[in-house]
Amino acid sequence: PLTDSFMDWETVWNMGAQYPAKQWSGEWWRGPELGFFIMDPYIWAGVGTWPPGITLGMTPAQHVVIRPVLENIFSPGEKNSRKYRFTEFLIGKMITEFLDSRRTTGLRMPGDVKAFIFQFFNKFVFDRDVSF
Repeated sequence: PLTDSFMDWETVWNMGAQYPAKQWSGEWWRGPELGFFIMDPYIWAGVGTWPPGITLGMTPAQHVVIRPVLENIFSPGEKNSRKYRFTEFLIGKMITEFLDSRRTTGLRMPGDVKAFIFQFFNKFVFDRDVSF
């Protein structure tokens, strides 16, 4: 309800060109949709965010503030910086340990790789170890 979906390339391309101006003016709001997967905004009611939803539905003003924070959190850092060197070390160490552990059990795709990525991001972002 109250949702318009456009599927052809030309329409989507032309509408996409209008997004920045119409979002900043408040005429359009890009909600937390992923293709045709539309998240129900009512599940976010009462959590204190506006607009309701995950970061996909942020306003441009919110995006400008949060984007640098997220880039810093998920960035390996500037090349040769302390953070960059630590990220290289961490990735190398974790990949070596992961592959060594699979020498005996074998590598099950894609589940093992998904689990490893989950473990890596938990360690890199939250400094939290997650067992497999």
